[in-house]
Amino acid sequence: MAIPKICGIENEYGFAIFNEKGEQVIENPHYLEAAHRFVANYLSHRGSVGFDTSKESRLRNIEQNEDSDKDETLLERAHRILLEKSGKSTDGFLENGARFYLDGEHPEYSTPECLTPFDLVAHDKASELVMQEAIDLFLNQLAGNRYRIFIHKANSDGYGSSYGSHLNVLLSRKIVADADNYKYLVRQYVP
Repeated sequence: MAIPKICGIENEYGFAIFNEKGEQVIENPHYLEAAHRFVANYLSHRGSVGFDTSKESRLRNIEQNEDSDKDETLLERAHRILLEKSGKSTDGFLENGARFYLDGEHPEYSTPECLTPFDLVAHDKASELVMQEAIDLFLNQLAGNRYRIFIHKANSDGYGSSYGSHLNVLLSRKIVADADNYKYLVRQYVP
């Protein structure tokens, strides 16, 4: 018999916006405005519970990572600063326990913790329903919306960055607090 595991899935969603002429908008301020509105309006509409990051330091976490090269750390820092600026309006928990948030420049949906593969698949499919509801809200209920959007479960942004759905496994922080333990865990678990 397998050892029971608490796990979840995070799905990163590709997010593209198009103007009235049908041209894709890639200018950062306009793109980020639309991505922010997409997530914030859905969370506001659903009455989500905000995610408290007051005891976290996203910037400190990347500064302490000795294995990152300098360019990657600068990119990660810029990404985290963007997240900090968007505030709690783009990060919340839904009624089903899932977390829906703006992960830098695209929406992300994290399932609640699940005990069975069946529950995990059901919550993964729920993420698609949430996205459809968020799309409908964005397109139909926002007066003056000047964008059209295209959203899909993603594994690449089309510009060389790879991301997508990934498995989460609940571990005690004590296991990964020591750098050597963390490196050992990554070497043994990730492959």
